Amino acid sequence: MSTRRRALIVCAVALMAASVALLLRDRPAPVRAVDLAALVPGQQAGAAAQPLPAPRTPARTPAVAPPVFDLVRVEKDEVCEGEENLVAVHAHTTDGNDAFLHYTVAGEAGAQVPVRAFVGRDGKPVQQYAVAFSKDNVATRIELPPYRVKNCRPSRMLVVTMRMLPNSVAEREFTATVQSLDGVPFTPAWYEWNFGDGSLDATADPVATHDYSGLAQKTAFTDLIVKVKALDGGGQSVEGRFPLHIRNVAFDTRRRGMATLFTQPTPRFPAMGPDGVVRQKFRVWHVEDAPVQITGATMSRLFVPEAPGSAPAPPDVAAIDHTSVLRHTELPPGVVREESLEFDFAALPTVYAVTVELQGITSGGTPARGQLTILRPQPRPTRENSVPIEDPAMILKIRRAMAILKQDTVSQEDLSRLEREGKLQ
Repeated sequence: MSTRRRALIVCAVALMAASVALLLRDRPAPVRAVDLAALVPGQQAGAAAQPLPAPRTPARTPAVAPPVFDLVRVEKDEVCEGEENLVAVHAHTTDGNDAFLHYTVAGEAGAQVPVRAFVGRDGKPVQQYAVAFSKDNVATRIELPPYRVKNCRPSRMLVVTMRMLPNSVAEREFTATVQSLDGVPFTPAWYEWNFGDGSLDATADPVATHDYSGLAQKTAFTDLIVKVKALDGGGQSVEGRFPLHIRNVAFDTRRRGMATLFTQPTPRFPAMGPDGVVRQKFRVWHVEDAPVQITGATMSRLFVPEAPGSAPAPPDVAAIDHTSVLRHTELPPGVVREESLEFDFAALPTVYAVTVELQGITSGGTPARGQLTILRPQPRPTRENSVPIEDPAMILKIRRAMAILKQDTVSQEDLSRLEREGKLQ
């Protein structure tokens, strides 16, 4: 072998040895037992690695069965277009969820709904449905029984509307509006009201307010039918109905192991005295079968931001002696207690609200919670903080409302109520 060839072989062997050395140097060191212990908590160094336990499979909630209709009753076999036809429905559940049942009839919530039907372009009334809902809104839908819709219209209709009153828990305001369709004037002299819970009333105005705080709330929802009859004193009358669908808050909180203490300020809007103190009365009640003992209270003061757009300071929260602010420490079932609170907003101008959280317990051991809130009233309107009204008709309406109510100021709610009562015409 020549000398040159022998030198090339020696160089190739040297390069291979160098490559092997580099590979051995860059290989990562083997993972030690201590590293395994760090990766698997509770594993001791040197111990054999154990597989992690499989995650628990959550228990499957039994499927809710759809409700079964027992009754779909239509009041009339034939009606004119736009005439009320009361439809009543009832269903049951096969898995014990009757307390969650609620309904819609022709798109309106309620177990009794005054349905109005109209003929479509094809000369036939639009098909309408009733839907029964159980727990988790599992539903069953059926068609309403057919009835004839004639090509006529009633001489007059009474339409009832409803609204929740602001700063109120259970008060609802109903308004009755008579529509004369035959051109013959009809001027009601009085209105007779049936609020669906056994309460009756008669008013000279087409507006009535009713308090539903006495409902038992044993089910998720309460469905009532409100009826009103307008009479002109000469033998003529017209009736209207409204399906009232109420969600029962106490039923929902009771399912979560809590009793609700309801509170409502009276009057609904606070007034500040000349000394800067707001003195507010409250109605306090519950709908449990057992009495509730008040055991404690916490007061929170809420602050306005120091500058527009900035975050307010955290609320100032402190435990207080509930006997120092409450006249009653026991709330019997079915009894409404009256409490009075006051707060000096003039002394603390940065506070806009004060909340007293009530803690209690029923005789059966269920925790009870409620809340009393005093709000700083809005400043009285002045030329400096208000936008002047320039519409002559609105100015006349406001002055008329001030004269009727004998007040030096009126709110938009005052104007709306007087307009619904027809006193600003």
